[in-house]
Amino acid sequence: MLSAGAAANGGLIVFPDFFTSANNELIIAAAAQNRVPAIYPYRYFAANGGLMSYGVNTAEEFRRAAGYVDRILRGAKYLVSPFCAVSVIVIGSTLHNRLMNADGLASA
Repeated sequence: MLSAGAAANGGLIVFPDFFTSANNELIIAAAAQNRVPAIYPYRYFAANGGLMSYGVNTAEEFRRAAGYVDRILRGAKYLVSPFCAVSVIVIGSTLHNRLMNADGLASA
């Protein structure tokens, strides 16, 4: 990580997997300590102090998946059911969280 911070245009992209999710606080702290700008896959990374996050709203995706399961269980053919692309992208940042908390608003 030191070499990423030393480069003029260096940065860190954290991919979504179990390891990064389980160690999110350690990754955020290391990036901050080495002054490496980082983008994270889920909003809770930014809520825990990361610079910013960009990714899908996983709760929305599970809700939509439940709708597909419901349609199939009611008899719809799963090969005929329309496939819908991700419709909700969430962008979060530490600055956004601080502004929301300063105004007394709850961040989503």
